Amino acid sequence: METERQPVTTVVLDVGGVLFHNAVGAKIRDMAIRYRLDPRALGAFRTKRRREVDLGSIGERQFWREMLLEAGVDPVDEDLQMDAYLTEIPGAFDALLRLRDRYELAILSNDSMELSLARRSRLPFAIPDAVISAEVGSMKPDPAIFRTLLDRVGKAPASCMFIDDAEPNVRAALAAGLQAFTFRGWQDALQRLAADDPIRRI
Repeated sequence: METERQPVTTVVLDVGGVLFHNAVGAKIRDMAIRYRLDPRALGAFRTKRRREVDLGSIGERQFWREMLLEAGVDPVDEDLQMDAYLTEIPGAFDALLRLRDRYELAILSNDSMELSLARRSRLPFAIPDAVISAEVGSMKPDPAIFRTLLDRVGKAPASCMFIDDAEPNVRAALAAGLQAFTFRGWQDALQRLAADDPIRRI
């Protein structure tokens, strides 16, 4: 017999790919064009080293400096800045304003502290419950970061709806007992939430 589903009281949001565009990927493309570098080599550096940033071992500026130095470029200060890449996913801010009237909101993001703070400073209002991988030392889809989130928000897992653009993270959230779905744009996300659809599949 199927157990009764708990109403959603808290919506938990990823940041990169849900609220803001993928800043790291866009910047890598621009660096490759600006300095005539092989984007595959920069992508390989990202694969090798970005986890250190998202776990707080190295900072955002250090990551970009070391990437360019390895590529043979002496970076200038502009190369180490992220402000130009803090662009909103269409409809994200309007959606947040609508959601806060119905739900408590929280953030769960794999991110550096610098990039996370810069992004959150641009939101239309503060979301105090934010679990950032670089702060807590674990990252999605590790179950540990979902336990940290649930401790932070103080809610039953089944009362939380998690929205992320990465399917492995959605599967991890479901395994942790949260409701979850894969983000495919804000029109789709708002329709799912308005219908109070459990969406226990990807």
